[in-house]
Amino acid sequence: MSELPDSTLLQRWLAGEEAAFEALFHRYSVPLFSYFCRLGANGTLAEDLMQQTFLKVLAGAEGYDPQQKFSTWLYAIATNVWRDHRRRLRRQLGWSAQARSFGQPPGEGDEALAGLLRREAAAHVEEALQALPDEVRAVLVMKHFQGLRYEDIAKVFGCPVGTVKSRVHAAVVKVRERLADKGLLPEHEL
Repeated sequence: MSELPDSTLLQRWLAGEEAAFEALFHRYSVPLFSYFCRLGANGTLAEDLMQQTFLKVLAGAEGYDPQQKFSTWLYAIATNVWRDHRRRLRRQLGWSAQARSFGQPPGEGDEALAGLLRREAAAHVEEALQALPDEVRAVLVMKHFQGLRYEDIAKVFGCPVGTVKSRVHAAVVKVRERLADKGLLPEHEL
């Protein structure tokens, strides 16, 4: 069943085939979890947001247009789940940075040093990502970490492809500038 197109799996689930939705869940649970982590959610929160997204998919499946790409529809729902979460968080607590872990503790020797350097670099990149406005960060994550096409991202945000391209470019420039300010990028790489 895993080789069937997304829209076919969703239609089969609507027809009562439970395994079809399980196949969709297995296909997209890791990418969605990663998407939410890149947006700034810790592991537990990312899991909760992923589950909320799938619940909304289940609730809105009747309204899905099979002519539309399923992944675009799914990421639009996920982005709205993230926005709702951010609004609730701002209302309840005000703005606070979400803590995030970057892997297991290092082992021994050169491997440990390499792991430590990778985690440190990842922390700096994550910090630079978190400094971006929510919408810009989401566009950058969709493009560079989730591998979505510009056209699909434009559909998620309901804006022209050119706008998405300019947001991605501006985000990359800002991330590079922050990394260069910390001495992590040579000046010629800006």
